[in-house]
Amino acid sequence: MAVASSGAISLNDFHVEAGGSSGSNCSINDSDIRALISKSDGASMSFNEWYGASGTLDTQTVTMGTQAGVGYPIFIGALHGFNGSVFGSMSDGTCNFKSGADYKSLFWGAPTYNTNSPANELFFSITGNVGNSGWSTIKIASTTLNRTDASYSISGGSSLWTWSGVTTNPFGTTSNGATVAVEFA
Repeated sequence: MAVASSGAISLNDFHVEAGGSSGSNCSINDSDIRALISKSDGASMSFNEWYGASGTLDTQTVTMGTQAGVGYPIFIGALHGFNGSVFGSMSDGTCNFKSGADYKSLFWGAPTYNTNSPANELFFSITGNVGNSGWSTIKIASTTLNRTDASYSISGGSSLWTWSGVTTNPFGTTSNGATVAVEFA
């Protein structure tokens, strides 16, 4: 959301932008707060340096799409979200924190009848071997997932993160054409 760009701002504003809970203990020298303005430990800082600071690396909008009966007989169910030109879309489709790499997919697999299938998993991929770093969380609607909780691999010229055990659809809808906000921090 970013810290206000003018007017009164507070340490609590910085803490919330860095991912902390409003009203909880923090200091201006906490590493997550300093990271908002790229300051080192113990550096001299002034509150006006935080005007407009943001913990968000990239914001996209997914226009929902669905693909049912994927990969039968391995997968008998549906995928919801965005998968390149197959279903759904993502705006603007380029990853700001990975040098403009293209977002390739972001979708959730619904429950299936075959235990070898990707039931209750979230898949996210970017074109190229971009490495497993540079971001900490992905927030889809109101669901936040940690990058470190995903398995990471390189496959077919893309970097792929997979979260297992995501039992609730993070998009909150399966309606084709619905839009859902996605934030990377």
